[in-house]
Amino acid sequence: MRKWCKNFFVECVERFDLCSAVFFAGPLIGWVPLSALAVCVIRVAWGLVDLRRIRIALRATRSDGLVLVVTFLATLLTPLDFAIF
Repeated sequence: MRKWCKNFFVECVERFDLCSAVFFAGPLIGWVPLSALAVCVIRVAWGLVDLRRIRIALRATRSDGLVLVVTFLATLLTPLDFAIF
């Protein structure tokens, strides 16, 4: 959970809150349109992109740039379960 929890009791309460929210709100996810869920996934994926570090990797050495480009293309062109591993 959160590393700033200073108390075991507080951590237990937070975990209980999270588990109860997932348990009770989980079935409601079926009512959310897939387009709204897709927006959430795209937003999270966009937050994972760090343009500054991509520029650094492309400019560092030729092999670093090649690894970045090959990894990016492999992620796009292969099935998701294969691309992750």
